[in-house]
Amino acid sequence: MSTDSLMKSFSPANSANRWILPVDWIGGGLVLGIVVATVWTVLSPLADARSDLAMEIDTHRAILAQTDKIHSDFREMTSQMEAQRRQLQQLTRMVPDRPSESEFLAQLSDLANHSGVQLLQFEPQRSISHDPHSEISVRCSAQATYPALCRFLLGLNDLPRLTDVTRLVIRQSQSPDDTSRLSMELEISIFYL
Repeated sequence: MSTDSLMKSFSPANSANRWILPVDWIGGGLVLGIVVATVWTVLSPLADARSDLAMEIDTHRAILAQTDKIHSDFREMTSQMEAQRRQLQQLTRMVPDRPSESEFLAQLSDLANHSGVQLLQFEPQRSISHDPHSEISVRCSAQATYPALCRFLLGLNDLPRLTDVTRLVIRQSQSPDDTSRLSMELEISIFYL
């Protein structure tokens, strides 16, 4: 339909057709509606995707803003892991693969001599197996002054072998001649693989 025919359809001379919309207008309206619906259908998910993408970008920016803290935490954790690795190596060196009670007795005797303690008895007990290690309890008795006993007990921590004092009894000497000396009964666990 041309523009002239459209004008004629709305002219006062043709008043009977005044309220009838031309088919071109209805078709154009339908096409326009379809285009708007299509654009809405395409753009609405794109707007949602854009919103999701914006939130993801904000999340990544927040993580990037923490980069220095993440690097600092990583360095700290690496340092802690290295310290634990060194402790594990040291502990592994302190736990031999055999009981070696005689070697432990030599270490304990040297410690007693350097501390001023007189070892009276050294008696290994039976071995108890745990997984992955075993332990032997060793009973000792000794005499010394209080400061010497303290040096001896502190020195146990510095032995090259892992030890655990499981029992300690200290009594005043029964000898009336020397009340400054103390007697000690000690039970120590030593470990091996």
